[in-house]
Amino acid sequence: MSQIGRLLYVSGNYLDGSDGGVEHVWEIADHLAHLGWGVTLIGLVRGESNISDKQGNASERLTVIPIQARQRGGGLPAFSLWRAVARLTQQYDFDLGYIRPARKTLFAAWRLYRIDVPYFVELNTNTRGEYRALGFNRLAVALADWMERRQFSHARGAFCVTRELGEYVRERLPADAKVWITGNGFRTEVTDLAVFDEGPRSALGISRDGTVITFLGSMQPWHGVDLLMKALACLPDTYLWVIGNGPERFCLEAMARSLDIENRVFWFGHRHGVELQALLNASDIGAGSLALHRNGMYEAQPLKVRHFLGVGLPTIIGYKDTLLDLETPGVFYAHTPEEIAERIQEIQKRGNTRSVEYRQQVREFALQHLSWGAIARSTSSILTDWLDSTRQERR
Repeated sequence: MSQIGRLLYVSGNYLDGSDGGVEHVWEIADHLAHLGWGVTLIGLVRGESNISDKQGNASERLTVIPIQARQRGGGLPAFSLWRAVARLTQQYDFDLGYIRPARKTLFAAWRLYRIDVPYFVELNTNTRGEYRALGFNRLAVALADWMERRQFSHARGAFCVTRELGEYVRERLPADAKVWITGNGFRTEVTDLAVFDEGPRSALGISRDGTVITFLGSMQPWHGVDLLMKALACLPDTYLWVIGNGPERFCLEAMARSLDIENRVFWFGHRHGVELQALLNASDIGAGSLALHRNGMYEAQPLKVRHFLGVGLPTIIGYKDTLLDLETPGVFYAHTPEEIAERIQEIQKRGNTRSVEYRQQVREFALQHLSWGAIARSTSSILTDWLDSTRQERR
């Protein structure tokens, strides 16, 4: 396979991290490399950690350059990343730059602009809304917003996971820059069909007739775990499994006590691999983000929802998903505790959502449309068309 082009992927996310943003970076970089791009992934790491495990079966076309976030005498992470990109672009030529937006990549983006390497940005959230939702003061919100605008001001285009974000970034881009809608995916190699197994629930005293709703992710205000708990309060023999941690946990535990449902809410902390799969096998329903409106968003593509659908679980979400609609197998919409309770009852009445046939149907859709491979193919096609048209213009 001949090389399509040379792409420099600059990540402000920590490459040795474990959140969804890091997964996106690794998966897109590796899949683009497998599709024929020569990809150099350069990003921050927090310490001396080994990232070889994350590389796994990475393509030979993927080169990873970790940059220590704080080197002795090196100053802020943004400057460390900028210097590393400057050195790299002095040694090698690149056709395109691809940047995962974060304040840490601002100076790296400026370097690419100065040496005339066209770069694209990838946007997964509304910066202003997210900073406000996290409780940052006005000055911090304004600074983050200003730096993001500088980063976008010379970009040739933006990849956004929602049309809502496309409109948001449109005013920050040059007039001739393009906006494309892209996707979030899931890792097929660590996602198996959730064949129903009542073992884990039996160990917790939950009968086969009980209904288990599972939330996966960080407990943040915009995920709406509190809405799930309010719905649970009016549904007998229904249980909530919370997989993950986050700043809201103590408040949510107190809320469970006040609603008198603490014996039906189970807190598992972080789980992954075989342990996570076992819990999903014993679950009935997945719960995606339910309160994104709290950070000014009404459209999104959370990775947790891709994972739920990837294992075949019917899933309740409280926002518009760019790649899903009312006809998508396994997807149910709800915005309030009352609507969540109605969707849970609707799923219960179907009576077939534990069957292998039902879950396989949900999983097949996810494999075709929501895998990282499918998302990377779309991204590669857009970048290839842009690069080909640019090369033709230069002839």
